[in-house]
Amino acid sequence: MRQYVLSWEDICLPGVGDGSGTLAFSAAFNQAGSRGASIEFVSSSGRFLQMHSLVAGPNLLQQPDGIAAVSGPGYYGGPPNLIALPRWDHAGNEVAAGARYGDRSHVASAANPDGGVLLAGDFSASYSGPTEHAAAMFTGGSVAFAVVWGPKPLASAGTVFGAGVDLLGRSLVVTDGAAKSGSGSISGQWFDRDGTALTGEFLLIRGFTPGPSTWFEASPLIGSGLVVRRMDSDRGLHSLAMVVVASAATTASAAPDWMVSRRDVQLQPARGRRAYATLPYGAPNVACSQRVEVLAADGTSCGARDYPIAEGTCDTRDLTLAVDGTVIQPLPLSMETELDIHGSHTCTWRWWAGAVQ
Repeated sequence: MRQYVLSWEDICLPGVGDGSGTLAFSAAFNQAGSRGASIEFVSSSGRFLQMHSLVAGPNLLQQPDGIAAVSGPGYYGGPPNLIALPRWDHAGNEVAAGARYGDRSHVASAANPDGGVLLAGDFSASYSGPTEHAAAMFTGGSVAFAVVWGPKPLASAGTVFGAGVDLLGRSLVVTDGAAKSGSGSISGQWFDRDGTALTGEFLLIRGFTPGPSTWFEASPLIGSGLVVRRMDSDRGLHSLAMVVVASAATTASAAPDWMVSRRDVQLQPARGRRAYATLPYGAPNVACSQRVEVLAADGTSCGARDYPIAEGTCDTRDLTLAVDGTVIQPLPLSMETELDIHGSHTCTWRWWAGAVQ
């Protein structure tokens, strides 16, 4: 087990890592008259590689080689509707980045497991250009910014609620399907790895009731296809598997019981995409330990390992798994060191290199 600490931050973000053993730790601060973020790259052996300063906290997306991100306008110091698409190689070097323009609350993003960044929603290619309701795939990680495909118009006019890319490189965009299928309907549309629309709008979920803060995420299934999860946020994140969709299919099936029963976790392909790992989201006032379970493709449990933090209970944070199988665990805020009266504190991540291979 190794550990890395960042100082003088307000918000500690989940750690990520690529397939070569490079880890990325990011954090943000937001105080009166001053805000910003940083991302630091470290090898899985603990060697510091690079540090970059940002103005807005990024949503980091793991890539096979390097790290990509979707960030707010602060990355370039540009207009308020800027959607920055930075990327870094496995040594932490900045790679030529790109951007689009739009309201980030109406845009969803997802990592392509084979490399790339999917963007779906309402965005424009230029500051003053027309906004399109569309999906596009961009390069990611160590590859300089370029358009892989798109923008491709969405068949549904509904708000984009989520997106995902399966292990065949096919993309699913999840939208409000009320206009076509009635109130409480959630719809989807598939795009092929070259951007060809494989389907029109089709029904994913009927009779859906959202909470105060609800969206959808789609995780790859072993082989192909996606599981679509309902996500809710309060003091922590809550996740519930809703449906599974075969690649390019126009119908969805209820998620199997073994997925539904494993709540508040992310299901991520592991061990060379031959198994799943369950990664718990952070939760308030729970046992101060986190468990990673490894499952076969059919849901059979292959074993589990606990990652204890401390005795008793605490407010845990999101446990993550790098592409190379490294388990990354952030410490609870209660275990960080407060640095000033404004609430700044350290951010600490622990990791176990290659623990799930």
